[in-house]
Amino acid sequence: MTCTFFGSRAVSANITEKLRMTVIELIEGRGVNEFFVGNQGEYDQMVQRVLSEVCPRYPRVRYSVVLAY
Repeated sequence: MTCTFFGSRAVSANITEKLRMTVIELIEGRGVNEFFVGNQGEYDQMVQRVLSEVCPRYPRVRYSVVLAY
Protein backbone atom coordinates (compact mmCIF):
# COMPACT_ATOMS: atom_id res chain seq x y z
CA MET A 1 0.00 0.00 0.00
CA THR A 2 1.19 3.51 -0.82
CA CYS A 3 0.62 6.83 0.96
CA THR A 4 1.44 10.35 -0.23
CA PHE A 5 2.16 13.54 1.70
CA PHE A 6 2.15 16.87 -0.13
CA GLY A 7 1.49 20.02 1.80
CA SER A 8 1.57 23.72 2.25
CA ARG A 9 4.59 25.91 2.73
CA ALA A 10 4.11 26.88 6.38
CA VAL A 11 3.16 24.56 9.20
CA SER A 12 3.21 24.65 12.99
CA ALA A 13 5.99 22.58 14.57
CA ASN A 14 3.57 21.30 17.21
CA ILE A 15 2.10 18.75 14.77
CA THR A 16 5.36 16.79 14.49
CA GLU A 17 4.45 14.20 17.13
CA LYS A 18 0.95 13.71 15.71
CA LEU A 19 2.49 13.25 12.27
CA ARG A 20 4.95 10.67 13.67
CA MET A 21 2.11 8.75 15.33
CA THR A 22 0.10 8.88 12.10
CA VAL A 23 2.99 7.50 10.04
CA ILE A 24 3.48 4.64 12.53
CA GLU A 25 -0.25 3.86 12.46
CA LEU A 26 -0.20 3.83 8.66
CA ILE A 27 2.68 1.35 8.71
CA GLU A 28 1.56 -0.90 11.55
CA GLY A 29 -2.20 -0.61 11.27
CA ARG A 30 -2.84 -0.11 7.59
CA GLY A 31 0.03 -1.94 5.91
CA VAL A 32 1.57 1.06 4.18
CA ASN A 33 5.03 0.14 2.91
CA GLU A 34 5.74 3.02 0.53
CA PHE A 35 5.49 6.77 0.99
CA PHE A 36 5.82 9.62 -1.47
CA VAL A 37 6.50 13.12 -0.14
CA GLY A 38 6.85 16.49 -1.84
CA ASN A 39 9.80 18.85 -1.62
CA GLN A 40 8.22 22.31 -1.49
CA GLY A 41 8.02 23.90 1.93
CA GLU A 42 7.97 23.32 5.65
CA TYR A 43 5.32 20.60 5.74
CA ASP A 44 7.12 18.46 3.19
CA GLN A 45 10.39 18.93 5.08
CA MET A 46 8.71 17.92 8.34
CA VAL A 47 7.28 14.79 6.74
CA GLN A 48 10.72 13.92 5.30
CA ARG A 49 12.29 14.27 8.78
CA VAL A 50 9.65 12.06 10.38
CA LEU A 51 9.96 9.42 7.65
CA SER A 52 13.76 9.44 7.92
CA GLU A 53 13.41 8.74 11.66
CA VAL A 54 10.63 6.16 11.49
CA CYS A 55 11.37 4.15 8.33
CA PRO A 56 14.68 2.60 9.47
CA ARG A 57 12.72 0.75 12.18
CA TYR A 58 10.67 -0.95 9.45
CA PRO A 59 12.96 -2.53 6.82
CA ARG A 60 10.09 -3.20 4.41
CA VAL A 61 9.10 0.49 4.34
CA ARG A 62 10.64 3.08 2.08
CA TYR A 63 9.93 6.61 0.96
CA SER A 64 10.70 8.73 -2.07
CA VAL A 65 10.84 12.49 -2.48
CA VAL A 66 8.88 13.71 -5.49
CA LEU A 67 10.48 16.73 -7.16
CA ALA A 68 8.13 19.51 -8.23
CA TYR A 69 10.09 20.44 -11.32
